[in-house]
Amino acid sequence: MTIIKVIILNLMIFIVTFSVLANSSNLNIPCIAGSGVDYPVGPGQTFANISDVPWSSLGAGDTVRIHYQPSPYKEKIIISTSGTELNPIRICGVAGTNGERPILDGDGATNDPDDSAAYGTYAPMEGLALIMIYNNDFTTKVNNITIDGLHIKNAKNTFSYTRVNGNSSTYENGAACIRVQAGDNITIRDNEIENCGSGIFTMSQGYNEESLTRNILIEGNYIHNHGQSGSYLHHGLYIQAIGATYQYNRFGPMATGSQAVTLKERVAGSVIRYNWFDAGSNARFLDLVEVEDASA
Repeated sequence: MTIIKVIILNLMIFIVTFSVLANSSNLNIPCIAGSGVDYPVGPGQTFANISDVPWSSLGAGDTVRIHYQPSPYKEKIIISTSGTELNPIRICGVAGTNGERPILDGDGATNDPDDSAAYGTYAPMEGLALIMIYNNDFTTKVNNITIDGLHIKNAKNTFSYTRVNGNSSTYENGAACIRVQAGDNITIRDNEIENCGSGIFTMSQGYNEESLTRNILIEGNYIHNHGQSGSYLHHGLYIQAIGATYQYNRFGPMATGSQAVTLKERVAGSVIRYNWFDAGSNARFLDLVEVEDASA
């Protein structure tokens, strides 16, 4: 009788977990205005384009609500300001009538010329991500940011984008769909993240507190087809941080020809639970190695 109860309990846990993974929408919070300023983007909205949002002025409780449209948004985003723990800055997708996520497509995407100051003088920074979380003042890091409900794809060295100066350039090796250069309390939830050099990349270095990334939550996403052909360096996720939780995600195979890992991390204090991994032809789908740049 005890064995039967254990089998039934394990089966119930599996069914509940599989149900969550198969339908991550039950993790989604409706994309509605928060406590701060509301910035609705899309057809018939206050802001027709993503670049019309005053990104450098976002503050605690502000919400950028990107509405679904049939054609992808081909605009890059840099987030350089912070929310608070109770009132984060949120960038979320308002789904279409059939549940379609708004698409942010890096293939041919454009940097807003107004973002020149935000990227700073290091030229490759522009080509490292479709969504960049970064403040180029090295005494400041971005914190309390939530990104959810979007389909983010195609930031890779095989695609090009338009720089802030109007010139065309290809993405850097390992360019990410979402890159955190340094940040605290970053939540990436209920997105489809597809076909980038790195799906999500976070940097964390031990120079000072401002260069350390802390408290990353990656939850309820569908993450697939990342990496570069012939390369073992650029992964589905490459997370460097102090404190990271990955839960309820579905990890699909890496891109054809990639020799990299689905989830690689250098994290002090990580929780990996309730995820589904389809390793495909990957040699490995987990690479849990030592903290490198902030070992102290």
